Amino acid sequence: MAWLWIVKKLFLGVAMTQDLFSAKDVDADMGKLDTVIEDLKQATTYRVDLQDEDKEGLVMFGTKALNFTQAALDSMGEVETLVSGFLDVEELKADVKFCQDFGPKIKKLERLLDQLKDTYSAAGSDAYAASLTYYNTIKAASRAKLPGTEAIYKELKKYFTGGRKKS
Repeated sequence: MAWLWIVKKLFLGVAMTQDLFSAKDVDADMGKLDTVIEDLKQATTYRVDLQDEDKEGLVMFGTKALNFTQAALDSMGEVETLVSGFLDVEELKADVKFCQDFGPKIKKLERLLDQLKDTYSAAGSDAYAASLTYYNTIKAASRAKLPGTEAIYKELKKYFTGGRKKS
């Protein structure tokens, strides 16, 4: 057990592990999540999948634009002769209603997606920090010529061949 003493001495106070998230007991939820995603796809068959070049040509749209659009729609009844020939008012009404109903749902989904991304980042960070701690332990053990550690160290070292990037 002399090697354990060496490793502890080398890394005393240099703990690189963290615990932002625990992924234990979430496997059952993964299947549920897949089901929910498929259900959401089925519930939104009207989805549009625009290409980047199509998105570039879109008019900016947000709360202010929606408020303006609603005001414009409200005023169209007063001057029907100016709109009837070139504008499908019923389609405009349907689009405005959709945006008013769907916008809050998008906000909820965006918040949920942000939380899921944070969870993914926390789990990945936890795992990587723990792996770095293990790597540094193996590196120290290999330098101390402890049996069985050199091959592991050489294998793991391959992931750090690029050197540090300067910012």
